Amino acid sequence: MEMTKEELNDIIERHGKWIYGEEGGVLADLSGEDLSGADLSGANLKGAILSGADLSGVDLSGADLSGAYLKKANLIDADLRLANLSGANLIGANLSRATISRANLSGANLSDVYLRSADLREADINGVDLRGADLFGVIIDKYMYQITGCGSFNTTTTYDAVNNQVIWGCWICDDGNTLENFKKKIEDIYGENG
Repeated sequence: MEMTKEELNDIIERHGKWIYGEEGGVLADLSGEDLSGADLSGANLKGAILSGADLSGVDLSGADLSGAYLKKANLIDADLRLANLSGANLIGANLSRATISRANLSGANLSDVYLRSADLREADINGVDLRGADLFGVIIDKYMYQITGCGSFNTTTTYDAVNNQVIWGCWICDDGNTLENFKKKIEDIYGENG
């Protein structure tokens, strides 16, 4: 059964009380809920649990989702402009075609996230974990560079110059996914002229 707008507003109101330690406050657990198309602009969902929720087409512009748990959530076509997603767990979430421009993603875990054709312009991505993320067709700022059709799996390789981080399939280097370590890995696989 789909959640009504009134029920959702009540959950968000009680969550706000929970954030501030007020009487009647309850942590918002919206995991697995169908919230597609909902207007959650400006909502305070700090620390909320939204794992597996369907948030496709939802308006989360200006919302505070810092520390929220969004593992495997569906955020296709979601509007996340100016949203605060700092420290959020988005492992395996689907953010294809989402508008994430000017959002705060600092310290967020976006590993294995599907970001195809998402708009990340002017987003704060300092300290973001993008290991294994699908970044094909992402609209990015001038400090990120992409090469498509790489390697034996014909994938996209992205270099984030802000964090000196190479995102290449599920490659994880113990010393960090830096450009220098990426070069070493390529030389180990293909030789010096690889």
